[in-house]
Amino acid sequence: MVFEDHYGFSDSTSLTQVGNLTIEERVYKGTTIDLGSFDADVSLTLWYNGTPSGSQTPVVAEISFKYEDSNASYSRKVVNRAKTAFEAIQNLTTWTDPNSKTKTRFVYDYDTNFCD
Repeated sequence: MVFEDHYGFSDSTSLTQVGNLTIEERVYKGTTIDLGSFDADVSLTLWYNGTPSGSQTPVVAEISFKYEDSNASYSRKVVNRAKTAFEAIQNLTTWTDPNSKTKTRFVYDYDTNFCD
């Protein structure tokens, strides 16, 4: 009932494949970054077009981290360490692609008629 209550669509509405794209997502968690007062949880997300085989390369790879303070009182030290961590990840040039796409951009670019 949550979807119906919030958006007015029946919870029993079936999903329809869009753009002939079927993504299988694998998310790997369990690593943290020390930000001082908080630890940030790190995730590696891999998207595969269909069910991945042993040698298949992901179509999208994304590393992200998140941290939360229920009081929203982030210190300058925490914010600066988060920025430093983000920039350090960006600078891993053998691991990152400066021309990469976000997951959302990948979906929109996959089929140019996606939103027609």
